Amino acid sequence: MTKIFISWSKPISKSIAEELKFFLRQVHQEFEFFLSNHNIPHGSLWAQEIENNLKDSKAGIICVTPDNINSPWLNYEAGRLSNSNRVYVLLFGVTIQDLRDSPLSLFQTTEFNKESIYWMLKGINDDLRSSPLESDVLENSFKMFWEDFDKKIVPKLGQLKKKIGWVFSKSKIDVSLESNLLEEKGYVFLPSLILPEIAKTDLTNYDLLIFYHNNSVEDHQAIKDVIDYLEVTYNTQIPIILYIESRLPDDLHKECSRYKFVAANSPGKIVDNAEKYLS
Repeated sequence: MTKIFISWSKPISKSIAEELKFFLRQVHQEFEFFLSNHNIPHGSLWAQEIENNLKDSKAGIICVTPDNINSPWLNYEAGRLSNSNRVYVLLFGVTIQDLRDSPLSLFQTTEFNKESIYWMLKGINDDLRSSPLESDVLENSFKMFWEDFDKKIVPKLGQLKKKIGWVFSKSKIDVSLESNLLEEKGYVFLPSLILPEIAKTDLTNYDLLIFYHNNSVEDHQAIKDVIDYLEVTYNTQIPIILYIESRLPDDLHKECSRYKFVAANSPGKIVDNAEKYLS
């Protein structure tokens, strides 16, 4: 049976790859699809298993999303597959222009829509099968399962379009734990900001700001200044989560309550409030 390798990186891409594998197996049962988190036996050396399957696959589908365009893992797997196999770069919420600085731009790309996915699958069918499915059989099978697949993918792409930025008063602080939790939900991080940069930065692409508050008097004043600036410049359209471990002083809470603002004192609270604002 002809094997096709499905490559992913980061949580939303993984979720999309899982749905893609299920959909493709429904449409074309004569192919075997390898997905690393599903097809590696427990107790195996995962790196060796992936290498073996890269070698054995006749084609690869690379699932590209806005948050994994620059993933070294995707680039590596695409490069390994391209040595002797066909590589199909499948774009979810990404355009070819977004790939201009990526090695993946060297490959033919397919955008996520009904017509493009069909022609990609038809190409796989015609190129890799010694006895390909008849065109009408493939088309009817594709139409039968497309709508359900599309309904599962579209909400995931909605998450990927939401962009978050950290704001720090003086210097950047390690918030990798909090960021990873939000990335697992599919949110994309734009560059972090130091307070003096706020007024010099176009924030229209930011859907949410998370202000890291160290509970100092200086930060009390800083968050007031940020809110005043956003209120005037962006008409209160960019919500803020204030990340503060202790209780927010009453006067500061009153000052900030006029804005789209909420305080959070733990990583879990940040995630909960981000989902509330960005849903």
